[in-house]
Amino acid sequence: MARIAVVGSEIVVLLNPVERLLAFRRRPRALMSQVVSVTLLDSTAPSVVDSVVTLGFAARTAPGRGLATVGPRCRGRDGRPAMVVTYGSGPGVLVRFRSEARWSLYLVSSRLAADIAGRLRDAIPRP
Repeated sequence: MARIAVVGSEIVVLLNPVERLLAFRRRPRALMSQVVSVTLLDSTAPSVVDSVVTLGFAARTAPGRGLATVGPRCRGRDGRPAMVVTYGSGPGVLVRFRSEARWSLYLVSSRLAADIAGRLRDAIPRP
């Protein structure tokens, strides 16, 4: 399963080999200073995913979308690229970035979402 981690001054989505293949990306990363918010989500069901991103045709119409979603061609509502890796409808972490960042958001599901969200909030640089 994908994980969100802080590596130095960056926030990185760590993908397993299958996710990397499906996402067409190796290691999405952004600066921690570009993080606007970290939100703990109770659910990453398809309806929640659809409320924050626009998925590409293949991800939107794939069979078993409720079981797993890896969004390689998805966009945040602001039109910038977004990284989505969800499994089922369990809890997840939503990280939004400033407008100057390459990424609009990361949305990753995890059984440890509460712990991950707490660690990310603690790592956000304070002005």
